[in-house]
Amino acid sequence: MMLTDVIPLAGDHNRKSFSCGESSLDNWLLRNARKAVKADTARTYVVCDPAGVVMGYYALCMYSLVPEEVAPCSAGQHAVPAVLLSRLSVSQTTQRTGLVEDLLLDHRGV
Repeated sequence: MMLTDVIPLAGDHNRKSFSCGESSLDNWLLRNARKAVKADTARTYVVCDPAGVVMGYYALCMYSLVPEEVAPCSAGQHAVPAVLLSRLSVSQTTQRTGLVEDLLLDHRGV
């Protein structure tokens, strides 16, 4: 199956047909992913088939690590900025094809 490169979620991507088998991940993509982009709370990246149907996605958001979480001796230091991989999912039809690994590798380069 030919798939697009990993690209930012856009309004013309078909999210309605996406099904990974976990309703919370399906529903987040359908109902919340575009809202999160507009609110600037998360960025969602997708891989689509030639018809624009989303086959996999991941979402990133900003996060702050409490200094004590990073190193116990760093108490009293400032928070450490980080990027959180908040969602990662692939459609049932692309599971066990290596797409999850591709998405994980891609998110490191964003």
